Amino acid sequence: MGRHHSPRYGSPWILLSMVLVGMLVAAGGITVYNVALACSTPTQIQVAAAPDIAPALVDAADELADDSGSDCYEVTVSAVDPAETTDALSSARSSTPDVWVPDSTLWLRQARDRGADVSEQGRSLATSPVVWAVSKQAAGELAPETVPSWEDIANADPAATPLGIPDPSGNAIGTAALLGLESLSRDTENPPAQFVASVRKVALNPTPGAGDAFQRSGAGEGLAAFPATEGAVVRHNSRPGTETFLASYPDVPVPNLDYPMVVLPDADDEVRDAAQRFQQALTGPEADRFFGEAGLRSADGRLIAAQPDVGGIRPEPRPVQPLPDRANVEEVLTAWAGANRSSRVQVLLDVSGSMDADVPGTDKTRMDLTLQAATQGMGLFQPTTELGVWTFSTRLDGDRDHRELLPMRAVADHFAKGSVGALQDVEPKPGGGTGLYDSVLAAYRSQLRTWDPGKANLVVVLTDGANDDPNSLTLQELSDEIRAIQDPDKPVAVIGIGVGPDIDPSELRVISETTGGESFTTPDPTKISEVFYAALSKIL
Repeated sequence: MGRHHSPRYGSPWILLSMVLVGMLVAAGGITVYNVALACSTPTQIQVAAAPDIAPALVDAADELADDSGSDCYEVTVSAVDPAETTDALSSARSSTPDVWVPDSTLWLRQARDRGADVSEQGRSLATSPVVWAVSKQAAGELAPETVPSWEDIANADPAATPLGIPDPSGNAIGTAALLGLESLSRDTENPPAQFVASVRKVALNPTPGAGDAFQRSGAGEGLAAFPATEGAVVRHNSRPGTETFLASYPDVPVPNLDYPMVVLPDADDEVRDAAQRFQQALTGPEADRFFGEAGLRSADGRLIAAQPDVGGIRPEPRPVQPLPDRANVEEVLTAWAGANRSSRVQVLLDVSGSMDADVPGTDKTRMDLTLQAATQGMGLFQPTTELGVWTFSTRLDGDRDHRELLPMRAVADHFAKGSVGALQDVEPKPGGGTGLYDSVLAAYRSQLRTWDPGKANLVVVLTDGANDDPNSLTLQELSDEIRAIQDPDKPVAVIGIGVGPDIDPSELRVISETTGGESFTTPDPTKISEVFYAALSKIL
């Protein structure tokens, strides 16, 4: 083959990038030869690039690569999903590229965490802001006079405004959006609750990528808003006959896509030298126009190419946001995984006499606040999650300290059968004690006996006090009993949620840790919702 020349159009970058992306996706990659008569044996550089930057690298290689002298090189650019390259590098496959350009440094970090010999930092070639793409119709309903904010979108009713998200487990745009929602929730009255609620909304409609979300919006499925890149919004709006989407920019720190370039360690010295020279060309002033034509911004966040006056595109520079630490990223991805996982949950609800105590500063009792949090929490579980509720006190059902209130069934069935009403009607047992230990053991045995391999099997305890049943097991006996019947092939975790001044945090901690669970406590009953949602964020 001779040189590959990319077509040059007088029109904006939109048409060019659409054509090249289509070629790359359809062919799985495109070869670019940069050969001059003076160079008969060019150094070969194999580049794996995220599909949205691959067209720019094709053009840049065509014009900027060194094709003169005895040490010239030619570049082969393959459009490869970053997740696929991460898998290849982590599994030490024999065939790997010389250079990798994922869409986010998150992929470098993930590849290294999975054992790949790759740098965590690369040289950013370009950037792209992560925005919410909002249909014009939905935007008019959420914020009639302006583009809806991320807060407007996070607070939207998913029944009226269906939200979607590129699956964060395999997509940097989705991960960045989750980080933005988590950051946004920090200024709310109950951050854990707000974040869990936001995750549950977007988890209803996951998509493989933003492109799939745009397709769904035009296929009668009605996605009203979803995270995408700025350039993706412009490209979509440029297509004739499509519904206009507006770009909602974040008011909180959200990582940009930063397209880092790294030379991988298996590249030999000759290839490494050539790749570094190619990188120098890509980070020079002449390279900006190629990235602008592909809908990307400069590495420092400047808008390179003029954008059509549609979709709310902001021309001002977008500062590059640093990546959060690993713990923050892991936290939001854990919340995402939980939101997509069905569970099998046996709830133990304390109805001892102390639950009837008034909560200072409110007109409610401890029971009122607990039931309010529990009812709201039911709506955050997957519809397929199975949930049962036992109340417990002392001698609640003959000699037993617990009684079944709601049988184990899918959350969707509970709502269909009006179970929430039965939950709201629960009243404390006057003078009843807290038969915690016997009730926990009974619930644990029940969950172990009916263990479901396809779900997370849990016991969730809601209580306001320590065990005070004189006829029950001791804490040590309870722990010993649980250890004796535990089955490593059938894990059942106890999640302890304790509120009020009478709670014994160490007691719940021992019970939970014995089963591999966690405990969440506060002496202030008004914090029940905050503690409850903190627990749900771990188990949903």
